[in-house]
Amino acid sequence: MNIDISRPVSPAASLTHKTVGLRIDNVEAPYRSEEVFGEGYLLLPDTADLRREFGDRVTYVNDPIREAGKFFEIADATTTTYGRGSNLARIKGNAWADQEEYRYVLFAKNGPQLRYSASSSGYIDAMLDMLEAEYFGDGVRLSPKPTFIDLPLDEMALGSLIVTMGAKISDENRELVLNALRQFAPTAISELSTLTVR
Repeated sequence: MNIDISRPVSPAASLTHKTVGLRIDNVEAPYRSEEVFGEGYLLLPDTADLRREFGDRVTYVNDPIREAGKFFEIADATTTTYGRGSNLARIKGNAWADQEEYRYVLFAKNGPQLRYSASSSGYIDAMLDMLEAEYFGDGVRLSPKPTFIDLPLDEMALGSLIVTMGAKISDENRELVLNALRQFAPTAISELSTLTVR
């Protein structure tokens, strides 16, 4: 994914910054760059070091609740996070360590109430106005109005999917999984888990 959009900052907004914009530089992502620009939101990778951290490794720990507590605090109905918000999304118990997972973590922030597909230039202008107002005045707002976002996955990502089914999966459920793969990801590989269940 490559996105590089910027414009000069108006002199009234900032005397120290010359430009405002959005840059995502050559990052492998499981969604198209057009999906960043949603109606009322921007969908962005949650990291400062995109190439190294966007698709990052899950951390397996003895006590996930205690580990998660290192990254946030709730006081007086206010939640404060410390470090990257994606840290919370990459914590699992040691019982799952054999999965060796990596996760892409996204965050949504307020964006223009416009459809990018209707007018990309109008959307970009409104987005840059919003970013300039937030970063040099009103403060950043990370809570978009949509309560959920349906993100279509890149079909190429589905093509390299490996689905591992549990050793005790029922014949009925195995057939449901295989039917879904035939319909939505015909080139995906399905396999049974090699775990021994006692």
